[in-house]
Amino acid sequence: MVKNDKIAIIGDESVILCFKVFGAKMFGVTDIAQAKKAIEDVKKQNYSIVYVAQVWAKQLKHILHPLPDETFPIFVVIPDGRTEDSMGLEKLKNAARKALGSDRLFEEQ
Repeated sequence: MVKNDKIAIIGDESVILCFKVFGAKMFGVTDIAQAKKAIEDVKKQNYSIVYVAQVWAKQLKHILHPLPDETFPIFVVIPDGRTEDSMGLEKLKNAARKALGSDRLFEEQ
């Protein structure tokens, strides 16, 4: 069950701007301290889903989890084009695999 409908996006403003169209609260960050503060803020402000740009998620993965005894927020890592590995894409594949029971969304045609 969803706690509420609050959605946030954390990342460089050039990457996250498109999420504003979907009603997400934007947390534009330019350094690791701002990214860490944004993650702490979304936890305190009861967001349900938080999208985090991969460049920041890699550096702060140790704090990307709900508060103790809480299910939310759910952190979703999104590819941002700044990193060469596929951490964000792999996490999206795993989430799709859990939800659908297969990798069909990511099969190459």
